[in-house]
Amino acid sequence: IAHDQWKIILEHTDPKTSFEEWARPGQFSRTIAKGPDTTTWIWNLHVDAHNFDSHTSYLEELSQKVFSAHFGQLSTIFLWLSTMYFHGARFSNYEVLISDPTHIGPSVWRASGITSELQLNCTTIGSLVFADLMLFAGWFHYHKAAPKLALFQDVESMLNHHLTGLLGLGSLSWAGHHFCRGSNPIFTLNRSKYADFLTFREGLDPVIGGLWLTDIAHQHLDITILFLIANQGHKGLYEILTTSWHSTDCGTQLSLFTHHMWIGEFLIVCVPAHAAIFIV
Repeated sequence: IAHDQWKIILEHTDPKTSFEEWARPGQFSRTIAKGPDTTTWIWNLHVDAHNFDSHTSYLEELSQKVFSAHFGQLSTIFLWLSTMYFHGARFSNYEVLISDPTHIGPSVWRASGITSELQLNCTTIGSLVFADLMLFAGWFHYHKAAPKLALFQDVESMLNHHLTGLLGLGSLSWAGHHFCRGSNPIFTLNRSKYADFLTFREGLDPVIGGLWLTDIAHQHLDITILFLIANQGHKGLYEILTTSWHSTDCGTQLSLFTHHMWIGEFLIVCVPAHAAIFIV
């Protein structure tokens, strides 16, 4: 994006950054800020803090708050991941599994491409660093340089970047976790090395008791190609959602919502049921 366009999309803001005000319970609501009156005050304190509609009716400011809150959510996710990897390095049987994978039960970390405790500890530290970066990004994109409403209304661009960056490249990086050589065979013209992990064996690996890691890597690579191709048709996907009855007919929207909710409920129920059958 050109520099002049960034001036239109971003605006320099300077809302007050006050830890004293943030530490005061209910500072976002005059009613709650008066203090507890009944026990409902406790619930309202948690609910109204995230009800941005009650804070302002200005659509641009509302969008900026939601955008900033997303970074806070990402920070929480990275913090949760760091604790998970730390406990995996400190308290799990991972070290024993690496020393004797034939007789020791499988570990969840192997499916992530992690092969040592050092990698678990490095991932823990990396997750903490990203959690701090997300906190800073949330503060910066609201208190220093908040996006204007035009950025949030550019749905086509968001669909394009999500298909390519988040889903496509995300699946590609996950597939790379399962192959120790990474992209080196591409640059050394030794592409036959990729035949070692691009497999379709099906079934379970008798050593670890789970899916073949080579099959998992192959699957994620296929997903990468699928989303990269879908990115080339993102404009058509966008037009289908915005110019058809999907966006104007309430009955159609409600039917689609109910349809996908039913599918999700069936999957949520069936997955643990089949897992229980497998265990028994």
